[in-house]
Amino acid sequence: MEKNEQFADDTSLSRRGDKLSPFMKTNSTRTLRSLEQHEQTVWECPKAQNVLRLSRRIARTDASVLIQGETGTGKEVVARAIHRASGRNGPFVPVNCGAIPESLVAAELFGYEKGAFTGASPRGHRGKFIVADRGTLFLDEIGEMPYASQVALLRALEDKRITPVGSNRPTSVDVRIIAATNRNLVRDVNERRFRADLYYRLCEIELTLPPLREREDLFPLSAHFLQTIAHELGVESLTLEEKAKARMKEYEWPGNIRELRHTLRQAAYQALFGRQSTTIRTQDLRFSAQHTKQPTLSYDEESFLERQIVKTGGNLSQTAKNAGIGRTTLYRKLNRYPRLKEVLDHVKGRRASTSHT
Repeated sequence: MEKNEQFADDTSLSRRGDKLSPFMKTNSTRTLRSLEQHEQTVWECPKAQNVLRLSRRIARTDASVLIQGETGTGKEVVARAIHRASGRNGPFVPVNCGAIPESLVAAELFGYEKGAFTGASPRGHRGKFIVADRGTLFLDEIGEMPYASQVALLRALEDKRITPVGSNRPTSVDVRIIAATNRNLVRDVNERRFRADLYYRLCEIELTLPPLREREDLFPLSAHFLQTIAHELGVESLTLEEKAKARMKEYEWPGNIRELRHTLRQAAYQALFGRQSTTIRTQDLRFSAQHTKQPTLSYDEESFLERQIVKTGGNLSQTAKNAGIGRTTLYRKLNRYPRLKEVLDHVKGRRASTSHT
């Protein structure tokens, strides 16, 4: 599969010659390769490619990065790729901010001295900042961090020093910060659920990952995952029948790329072990009905509306409801597709003749 050939040579940067800083001159190829080689990364959608381009350009800077996107869109994938291409010698250290009790945030991030509090390890504890020194600290679900704990994090970011719980000796740290959230932090700032000063400190560079329903590479992604799954199952290949593809296009994928990977793995097992087939059919796919797009968005809109008109006996209110559109929109579609008016007249005429017999 060819990936992002248009980004193989970033002439918009490299042609600036001596006006460009050394790290930017040498970074393009390395960052692109790093981003593309990760298992979960496929970039055949313009929106995703824009994220790739900016990720590549800022990888070797020290700027804090805030990655926004829905659950399952690949925020940690991008964070890890930026770290791998950053040139930093330290580790990538992920922290799930939503999983740390408020009373333990300081101890988890900054560490603690032995005997610092009841229940503390007698050996003390190295906090995540110390572990990530000269590397990258990935603050996942940063929007879930308790408000009261945010000021201590802000101070550490501003001072580039941390003080373990139970100690009075600050320690300097060299840590690149990448944070991620699926929340609307601007709204949270306005509603005083997230500190504005911390938001601006984290958001020196902002990357927004598109949800899968807005991406144009559903099937390249699917082919990528199916290739991996086929290798796991010891078969040459796994394919999707056309009806299965049509069904996938109608689904909204609320769990995004993570859900796609899980759904395809589950379907592959169903096809291979249930039917001894390497072709995934519609019945092998499991979706949540409430997240299925109305077929009015597909190329077969006219046929779908025709079926609904017949099904409802020409009741336009019910037809519009079934189609997930308003009556005004339905009337516009009746004008767009003259055949629908003929079907409507036929159904109403048939209903009228039936009522008189």
